[in-house]
Amino acid sequence: RFIFMQNSEDENFIDERTQDYDFFSDFIKSYRMVPTVEKIGVDILDIATLAELMQSMKTVILVGNGVQKYSHGTEVVRMIDSLAAMLGLFGKEGCGVSFLGDTSVELDDPFKVEANRVKKAEVDFSKFDTVFIQGSNPVITMPNTKRVVDGLKKSFVVVFGIYMDETAKMADLVIPAKNFLQKRDIRFSYGHEYVGMMPKLQENPNAISEYELAKFLFDKFGFDGIKSEEEYIKDFEKQLIKTDEYYKLPSFKDIPYSDEFYTDMGLFCFIDEVDDDFDFSEDGFYLVTPKCKTSLNSQFKRDNFLYVPPSTLLKDKDRVKATSAYGEAIFEVRISEDLRDDIVLAYSGNEKVNYLTPPKTDNYGNNAIFQEVKIKIQKIS
Repeated sequence: RFIFMQNSEDENFIDERTQDYDFFSDFIKSYRMVPTVEKIGVDILDIATLAELMQSMKTVILVGNGVQKYSHGTEVVRMIDSLAAMLGLFGKEGCGVSFLGDTSVELDDPFKVEANRVKKAEVDFSKFDTVFIQGSNPVITMPNTKRVVDGLKKSFVVVFGIYMDETAKMADLVIPAKNFLQKRDIRFSYGHEYVGMMPKLQENPNAISEYELAKFLFDKFGFDGIKSEEEYIKDFEKQLIKTDEYYKLPSFKDIPYSDEFYTDMGLFCFIDEVDDDFDFSEDGFYLVTPKCKTSLNSQFKRDNFLYVPPSTLLKDKDRVKATSAYGEAIFEVRISEDLRDDIVLAYSGNEKVNYLTPPKTDNYGNNAIFQEVKIKIQKIS
């Protein structure tokens, strides 16, 4: 909105490489600057400074995972892309937008199958006779923990993983898995298009790999059609671009979008509406659940505190009961002066936070909307 008001768009890029800009400009004009700035709590001078820097320097917008934790997360990412398109950041060296990537683009996946699927955030485990869980700890990481736990108790649970975590402790059968050092593999990335060929460096006679488990099950059930592990690795390797000692995905471009976009006409399509039905007037605190620097989801050193602003008049080590429309949980408090007065924070991997989160997905991408909830807190000691 600010860039539009300042007439700072890259008009040549918009005219030559985009479509629907008029609809987008009408859309952003519907947002009044002052109320919007007050709502998000950012000083308008800071916005002006940021806009000036983005126009005068090479700019890459790094988008974190937080945007996908709301029902309109897809639209938010498209709005960020639209901002970049306004400034003409695509197709230029050292500029653009970076978000989680899809490593399957332009790859022929030999493991792809047609099957009935359910949205993971909404799944009711109690409806399945057997639940097979690989490399995940849904008791901690899935939304609406009580629903997850109650459902798993009614099913036969098999866990295939490397950690004896909360989900594995609930399982009827645990199959030890080899880690990445103990098997040959190919490593793709969420953030770039380089591919790592992973050699086997360790032996582990007490665990098996994904391929070894699949081969065992094929043999036991009398299925045919499975190829050797080496053949599957070769199937992927021959599709990759090899440059010196590096491998890259076939979708790799030296400068992405320098020729065209992945649309029917090859043009960037501006967004022209956002569906956001969240009830901002509901009483309570907004909940944010960012990544923690000492853990990876539920692995390693977790932070189980609930961080609250000083305006709550609580103190470090106070205990509170937090409630939402989906559940409740007890937390020990830590005070953070970095938080707005209407926000509380619990890091991803917190053992209790997902008792509060909704078992729902976003409008387009089937992502769990962990942060689309308001909670109330009450001191208990």
